[in-house]
Amino acid sequence: MGSKSYDFFDQLRFFAGYCNTNSSDTLRLNGQCGIPFENIEDDVYLNDFRKRYCLDKYVKDTDEDTVRYILRWVFEILLHHSYIENTIHYTSSMDMIQKARQSRINLNCYCHAYVLRDALQSVGIAARLIYCLPINCDYFGNHVVVEFFDRRKRQWILVDPTYNIMFSDCGGNLLNLIAFRNEIITHRDVVIIDNNRFSTLNRNRDELFLEYLNMIVPLLIVLQYESVSQKKIKYYRLIPEKYMLPQQQFNGDIVY
Repeated sequence: MGSKSYDFFDQLRFFAGYCNTNSSDTLRLNGQCGIPFENIEDDVYLNDFRKRYCLDKYVKDTDEDTVRYILRWVFEILLHHSYIENTIHYTSSMDMIQKARQSRINLNCYCHAYVLRDALQSVGIAARLIYCLPINCDYFGNHVVVEFFDRRKRQWILVDPTYNIMFSDCGGNLLNLIAFRNEIITHRDVVIIDNNRFSTLNRNRDELFLEYLNMIVPLLIVLQYESVSQKKIKYYRLIPEKYMLPQQQFNGDIVY
């Protein structure tokens, strides 16, 4: 990563650690993040979604290859080279895709993540949204990414559908969000894997990585995982141990 200093990097290092509470049996924060998760199964809407967009043609021999193809499909179907619409009224992922096409708008990161989550679940791959949040409201912004569960590797893997990229360490091992965060904090090298076919991002890798870091580092303090089943939506929020707030319930479990 070099010796370049980043805005908010010292803040991220200060808030590096999460501590376990009574949820320690399900949280393994130094390795894979074992947030409780429920996956939608046998859902009529997801079945219709898969058939409408012929997603079976993207299903490959491994979950990783399938995700690469569907990740690219989501990026391209939502890309219209116009302006970003931060707020739209929608009822489903199919509604988002239709409105993006009709109005020729680029949807925001939440919409990209929402569509990818549903697309992956429609072909049987568990996927969840993660909201990357700053330490407070002084910094304007947040970012939403996706993790999918690779059944062969038995691990969660991070993808960013807004940029159509994945992440690995120098050994080529794909990372989940906690591992990605830890690599940044400990000054290790992280590799951005550009999944674009006709890439406008195909520039110097160091330049691309620095640009992405400048965006994401301020937003890696509080992480909110979304678990969706047919019956409910539940959130699990990871808050750094040095974050001085009272313990409060937030539509689910707050984890310190």
